Amino acid sequence: MIPFRPFLFSLSPSDALELLQQGVSEKQLDVITQQVSLIKSDSDALNELRRTLAEKNRDRRHFVKAAALFRAIANGESDPSGAARVLEADCLVGGGQAAAALKALELVPQDRQSDPNLLDVKGRAFEQLGRTNEAIACYRSNLATGRIRSSSVVLLMQALIRSDRHEDAVSTLRTVLASYPDRAEFHNLLSVALHRAGRVEDAEVASRRAIELDSETARYFFHGATVLQVLGKIREAEDLANRGLELDPENPGGLALFGTVHTYQAGSPELSRLERALARMQEVDATGQINLLHAKARALEDLKDIPAAFAYYAALGRMKLKQQPHDPQDDDHLLSGMRRAFTPEYIDADRYDRCQSSSPIFVLGMPRSGTSLLEQVLSAHSEIAGIGEQKIIARAIGGMVLNDRFQLATMAHSYWPDASSVSYRQRGEKYIEEAEKVARKAHTKTVDKMPPNYRNLGVILDVLPNAQIIHSMRHPIETCVSCYRILFGEGHAWSYDLRHLGRHYRRYFELMTFWSEAFGDRILHVRYEDMVDDLEGQARRLFDHVGLSFEEQSLDFHENSNPMRTASVLQVRKPLYRTSVD
Repeated sequence: MIPFRPFLFSLSPSDALELLQQGVSEKQLDVITQQVSLIKSDSDALNELRRTLAEKNRDRRHFVKAAALFRAIANGESDPSGAARVLEADCLVGGGQAAAALKALELVPQDRQSDPNLLDVKGRAFEQLGRTNEAIACYRSNLATGRIRSSSVVLLMQALIRSDRHEDAVSTLRTVLASYPDRAEFHNLLSVALHRAGRVEDAEVASRRAIELDSETARYFFHGATVLQVLGKIREAEDLANRGLELDPENPGGLALFGTVHTYQAGSPELSRLERALARMQEVDATGQINLLHAKARALEDLKDIPAAFAYYAALGRMKLKQQPHDPQDDDHLLSGMRRAFTPEYIDADRYDRCQSSSPIFVLGMPRSGTSLLEQVLSAHSEIAGIGEQKIIARAIGGMVLNDRFQLATMAHSYWPDASSVSYRQRGEKYIEEAEKVARKAHTKTVDKMPPNYRNLGVILDVLPNAQIIHSMRHPIETCVSCYRILFGEGHAWSYDLRHLGRHYRRYFELMTFWSEAFGDRILHVRYEDMVDDLEGQARRLFDHVGLSFEEQSLDFHENSNPMRTASVLQVRKPLYRTSVD
């Protein structure tokens, strides 16, 4: 065995390579990497050493060091195809240096620019820079050649799903599956796309097919459990999540999911499994650690140790805010902007070119305030289709200039290439068109339950003046504590710190007070506590507000099959109970 020395200049590349193959510590790897990076000469033996070192650094997520080693190979004479240059760019993307990665790829010979690996790396770099359309074009180029590579399909689907192009993802996957019907990965991706598109029953079919084709991949079980949870099949969801954990017992996402459908008991094997994963928490990335902290907090709640649970929520909140910083001034800016824009004169002014549809119902308010309950009651009506939490209105109104005093931010992947030329009527009609695509049953009205739409309530009534607005309310402390306990899928960065949360609630309350004064009884305010105390009376108020007659089945909202992709999915599958009040 070759002894390790602090300096390698006395070792030949082949001896150093043998040393690496026998195994070295993290510190030793750093020393060898630093020494080899200083060598400027070029040879086949030295490049083999550089490649091995680069791969070991990449495996340990030392992306910048790995990129430098691949760059040294690419700068020599032994990389005519540009393969090392592509690997350099891949590591640069991994290290968050997308712009540098694109510059590196420009150095790859022109006749190799259509290489599948290069296109995938270029697409990832574009995505990192927010240039999603260019990223999707790269991934599609790989599919257009007929070279169906799993990696390219996965990257394309993820990009389409992240940009809310769910139906595009579904149709693309259907085409791919026509040629590769037995690829479990593609069926699972189809299920993800269908799930995000709101077609949850179809997502269940695709998920079950993926598991049927491959019962050894844990993430297929975890996704299947998520779909079943949305459909209200809670026991089946728990079973699938548990089967996934049997394959991958310390999977952080799986443990977090399992904690939402399972009630932990002291001394149970499931609790021991969670503790084993927590003992190795430092071995997973930040997102994994957040999931484990959330799983532990939920378990502590089940065990009635509330102070300890809150300590874990605080710890995950600190980590989450490092990933997703929150600036409280954003709320202040929105509030002041809306106050400037929606003057009494502006509200009372005649604007004829608007969509006059009376189909839309918007349920809005703070998250965890009872919005899901209201949607379930409303969508149980024979004439109302629930469309869940949609970003349709945010995309439709993106870029609007209000009263020449305040401009709304243009949402990523807005419907409008040039928002300044779009009329109010076009925006409203686009909303109706897109909402119709999502509705799952024959209807005369749709109910759109996106709580943060309260931020744009005035704008909604600008483009859809006949829309009905229902504001869900719940005791401030009940609302805020409930938000604090949720690990949201996206957004809501204000919820991970109690000070941010309190300030955000105050700004929400001030804005809703402003809208109430501006629009009066066009907004129906419904308290969650009143729904619990008098469901039928409040249901009659709801239907009277939206211009429909009361139907008895609305009281059996928990039997409503309308899919729910929210944190309240478990609660709305049960009859009303009082444990969430006081």
